[in-house]
Amino acid sequence: MIKLVLERPLKIQRYRIIAEVARAQKRDELYAVLLLAKERGYVFEKMVSDVLLDGRPKTVGKRLIQICVTHKLFVEEEFHGKKNYILTEMGQTALEEEKIFIPERGTWEIWVTDDPLWPSALINIKPFDEPSAFSETGRDKKKELEERRENMHSLPDWLFDRLQGQSITPLADRNADYRFNELEEKGEVVTSEASITATLSIPQFDDSSDLRFTGTVVGKKCDYQEQHTMTFELAWPQILEQQGWLERWRIQQQTQQEVLDVAYPELKTDQERSSFHKDYPISKPYLTDLDRFDNTIIDNVPIAPATEQDASHWAHWLLERNTNRYVLKGDFEIMQNKVAESFPDYEITFPEQSDFAQPLRRTNPRAYWYLQAPLDWQI
Repeated sequence: MIKLVLERPLKIQRYRIIAEVARAQKRDELYAVLLLAKERGYVFEKMVSDVLLDGRPKTVGKRLIQICVTHKLFVEEEFHGKKNYILTEMGQTALEEEKIFIPERGTWEIWVTDDPLWPSALINIKPFDEPSAFSETGRDKKKELEERRENMHSLPDWLFDRLQGQSITPLADRNADYRFNELEEKGEVVTSEASITATLSIPQFDDSSDLRFTGTVVGKKCDYQEQHTMTFELAWPQILEQQGWLERWRIQQQTQQEVLDVAYPELKTDQERSSFHKDYPISKPYLTDLDRFDNTIIDNVPIAPATEQDASHWAHWLLERNTNRYVLKGDFEIMQNKVAESFPDYEITFPEQSDFAQPLRRTNPRAYWYLQAPLDWQI
């Protein structure tokens, strides 16, 4: 079975940005208010206090409702002069996902990648505490501020496309969810201090593949694996085309096994000749929508002779290799038939035992003796 293993390092960029970022939190008290609004169609202050708070003052219910309004989970509407609150689309989503996003505006450090293997882009995120004005008064601090200003650049368009308005779980922190409500146009470029390799493993007979990310982000280990939609059926024809193998990849008529036709001189090792499999180095393989990968080796590609002449050379080598004991009367024909089974698409012609033995007298004396001695002894 062939297994494609393709990998490459992620190109990671690190920015300090000013943004409003909401983090998902488990707020049972707010979730209960949202659920009540869904059940009743709306809520008001006294309803929340009576139903959820055992009749506590309605100011407590008002406080919970105002938090929901602030986080855009409720919108106010007036009915017969009375204020009611109904779920917004964001509130509906919070109920369905059981996640309530609490926004915070400030400076954040984000690690991102434009690699299509990680389409959500976000690798890691954490709040950044700006140095106080007092700590920036020295000459060195002034120089640092100047350098930071020089490192301010417009954020790339793809970053807005991937982050703005999206709820995302960072690659390096799978227990947290963030939503980017608003991003400033510029950010400070910072050395990433991150190194992550993506490895896509595509088995031949599976309907999906395994995608694994391993590495570190600012010294913190990152190791995450998920299923990917890429399949061998999609990837292998692209590899065949890039290698110029499309016409060499075929199905054997009798066995119905898929094989790559090879010329006998291409076989460099006894392992390749005996196993009918060969490992191939591949330079910068490319997959549609996933871009280019590092050089790799494809192990265990099933192979077969490209021509009858290749099959003949190959079969003679196998017959010689199998000559490891005295070949008695009738044994040589059995050995020939066994070798011929490995070449179902070709008619293999073998010489007589004595004719096969003679060339081996100098190149393989032991095999020659195993073949010739029984003939001399007539056994």
